[in-house]
Amino acid sequence: MSSSNIHILSVSRYRFGLSFLVQGETGEYNVDWNIYKGWICDCPHHLFRHAYCKHIAACKNYVMEHGLLLHDKLWFDDPKSDIVVNGESATSHTLVEEAVKNGSY
Repeated sequence: MSSSNIHILSVSRYRFGLSFLVQGETGEYNVDWNIYKGWICDCPHHLFRHAYCKHIAACKNYVMEHGLLLHDKLWFDDPKSDIVVNGESATSHTLVEEAVKNGSY
């Protein structure tokens, strides 16, 4: 999955996350990171196939490169993918449950 032809046109923060306007190969798409729903893109690949798309990948890279903080230092990509807690990947929901239970997030 290459995101080299993807350009982030704008980023805005709102109460529950970040919103991106992305120029893809076939048009502009809205990508959203929401504390409750995780990453969402309005491209057909993500909407209809529920797949991890290159627009989301480009936005995740943008977040990491620019040091943007996501709410509560706890973010979910997709229930089937990895979880990042305090910048470290975890492959188990146990780490997230522990972080929530201990109040360390």
